[in-house]
Amino acid sequence: DEADEELILKTLIKKEMKVLSFTPKSLIKRAWDFGIDYTNEIIDIPMAHFNVEPDKKNTEKFLVENVLNLELIKEDFAGNAQKKSRSLWELWIRFEPQLDAMEVKNIYYETDLKLNPILAEMEYVGIKVDKKVLSDLEKEYTEKIDKIEKEIKKISKLDDVNLKSPKQVGEM
Repeated sequence: DEADEELILKTLIKKEMKVLSFTPKSLIKRAWDFGIDYTNEIIDIPMAHFNVEPDKKNTEKFLVENVLNLELIKEDFAGNAQKKSRSLWELWIRFEPQLDAMEVKNIYYETDLKLNPILAEMEYVGIKVDKKVLSDLEKEYTEKIDKIEKEIKKISKLDDVNLKSPKQVGEM
């Protein structure tokens, strides 16, 4: 219930623990619902997986079933904190060394994780957007990105490199 949820969130803050989550932005926003300013680091398991294997899905279901080889029964998993916690931990101990090995750990900690509170606030509060300006910027940046990608591929002599893949860019 809500009282238990609030108590758990307050406990996590006091202990200054590292929290693992499939949905860190939701956790941050839920804390705000209770007036709690959640500032502890939250390990984003799907984002860690994206950095390790950017070409694969990173949903909770995919990670549990394909990385851990467990059958995900949503009803059972949702109400079973022990199973969910164990799955989060098992995934993290697999991904963390890979972040190091692929030399993307700094990107993960210094960029990806720091974006979660910013994105959570944007979702929570909302943003105002001028659609015309946004459309113009999209066109402009798409052209610039295409030009830069072509130049990188020309210099690297790799036509099939996926520049959105930290792994492939690291190998270049």
